[in-house]
Amino acid sequence: MNEQNEANQTHQLVPTELAVSEQAKPAILAGENEALTAPSPETPHIAIPINPPLQTATIVPREASVPAKVVATPTPQIEETVPDPQRATAPDKAAKARAAIQSKKRKKLERILEEVIAKGSISNNEVEKLLGVSDATASRYLVALQKEEKLKRIGKTGKAVRYEAA
Repeated sequence: MNEQNEANQTHQLVPTELAVSEQAKPAILAGENEALTAPSPETPHIAIPINPPLQTATIVPREASVPAKVVATPTPQIEETVPDPQRATAPDKAAKARAAIQSKKRKKLERILEEVIAKGSISNNEVEKLLGVSDATASRYLVALQKEEKLKRIGKTGKAVRYEAA
């Protein structure tokens, strides 16, 4: 009997479904709450534990002769934060990063064009050394300038390929 009293204190019985008469269904659909009836005796119930609010404990030190005292403090409430309009969001940061990368790339392409104007032509290996980039990156830069019709390719393959101003 004692265990049953403890169970009633720590659990609340909730019906899994409400018994609704056929006459009350149209009233429920119309939004009238009075149409609900109490659950029937055969309706199963589920025990849902009811937990007390969480609390944190703080130990307050005392002198060596007196044992430490434990003080219970309530759990702090989490406040909703409002985003700072001056702080950039992730999409804004990504857009700025892409713009910075494109700006650096454009500067490198301009350096290639300046070198072509100064020397008359340039090869892939010279672009690699000039910009400190890989062979593939140098090729991409030269092809990009060729597509923009700022450079024209002289030669077919290998070391014979050079690029001149268009």
